[in-house]
Amino acid sequence: MTMDTAQSNDTTATDVPQPHLADLAADPAIEPCDLCEEALPGYVLDELTVEDRQWVVAHTEECGYCRRELDCFERLDDLLDRCDAEACQEQPTCVKAAWSRVESPIGPLAVAVSPSGVCEIGFGWIDDDATFAGRLLERGFMPVRDDEAVQPVMRELADYFNGVRDHFGVPVDLSGITPFSRAVLDATAAVPYGETRTYRDIAQAIGKPGATRAVGNALNKNPVPLIVPCHRIVPTGGGIGNYAGTPRVKERLLSLEGALQQLPGFA
Repeated sequence: MTMDTAQSNDTTATDVPQPHLADLAADPAIEPCDLCEEALPGYVLDELTVEDRQWVVAHTEECGYCRRELDCFERLDDLLDRCDAEACQEQPTCVKAAWSRVESPIGPLAVAVSPSGVCEIGFGWIDDDATFAGRLLERGFMPVRDDEAVQPVMRELADYFNGVRDHFGVPVDLSGITPFSRAVLDATAAVPYGETRTYRDIAQAIGKPGATRAVGNALNKNPVPLIVPCHRIVPTGGGIGNYAGTPRVKERLLSLEGALQQLPGFA
């Protein structure tokens, strides 16, 4: 093959028109909602053709699920626009935080990592993309969608849920939280797998024996649940108490670790 022929073939390949979303959606083997969800980032960033944008608009007008997904992407885009270069200059700690979503036995999770470690984990049935990104912005992070960067955390989470990991090796980034909350989370992180402590125990461990309620508030705002195991902290008077991810999830996590059976009333 001559160089001219090769160049001609390359040009021909790149000139082949790509099928429009409407044409792809007409294929019975393709799920329109999956197609739409993949196109939403391009829609928000104005990277789609006019025809494809029209298809997304038409589909989201008929599909409530995809409409809600589009709303999330648009809110996230607005948040990121607000955290521009000037905003980061005003916050010396503003660094990039790669984030993505992962499925788990307790439901979808959103995970973010900074150069220093895991900085945020959100429960997908509570946090949409915009809410999760907003929390990162409030702590001085610039959220950037990156599925690959969070893979080490996702692998450890998978091992944990499969019962083959009783501690996490990934580092944690607790920057942007108060010294009191950091003390509470550090004491909570020291509670071993398969064991529980009470809110009073944690208050005493940080030298604030009268701050039981404040301990509970700090744990409710734990930015990295699961890895900093706030689910292992229970009320002094019995039961499992509240949990940001819902008490039902807390019960399931304690059961996974074999700690639920040790609590009064759950034997």
